[in-house]
Amino acid sequence: MRELFDGVTDHTVGVEEELMVLDPDTLDLLPVAARVHEELGERVSLRGELAAAQIETATPVCDTIDQAARALAGSRRELAAGVAGWARLAGSGTHPFAAPEGPLRDLPRYNALKAAYPWAIERQMVFGLHIHVAVRGADRALAVLNAVRS
Repeated sequence: MRELFDGVTDHTVGVEEELMVLDPDTLDLLPVAARVHEELGERVSLRGELAAAQIETATPVCDTIDQAARALAGSRRELAAGVAGWARLAGSGTHPFAAPEGPLRDLPRYNALKAAYPWAIERQMVFGLHIHVAVRGADRALAVLNAVRS
C-alpha cells in the first residue's frame, strides 16, 4: 500500500458524480441507467452504479480544480443533451418524493452485496458528489485523513 501512496502526484483531483435519471414528465426516478450507458457510454466516462435510476460520471485525474470543474461541466452537458426528450438528470443527496426502495441493476460487482444484505441494499437510493484529492506518502495521507475526519 505504501508504494501506491508514494507513486501519486500531490494534489491532483478527480470528481465522481452520481446523478438521478428522472422521468421528464413526473420527475420521479426512471430506472433506465442501462440505456444511458448503452447510448452515451462512448461519449461520457460512466461507471455502473447499483440503482437502476442512477448514473455516475467520472472526470479524468486533473492537475487543477478548474480542469476538474470544466470536465464535470462537460460531462453534465453531454449527458443532458444525450437524454433530452426521454429523461432528465438531477443531482441531490436524495430524491424528494421517490419510494425509499427502487429497482437495482444486475451488475456482477453488486450481486454478492445483494445476496448478503437484501434488507439494506434495496434502500440505497442516495446520490453523491465525491472529490478525490491525491496526497503523496502513506503517513502523510493518513495524517490528512485523520485531520479531515475530526
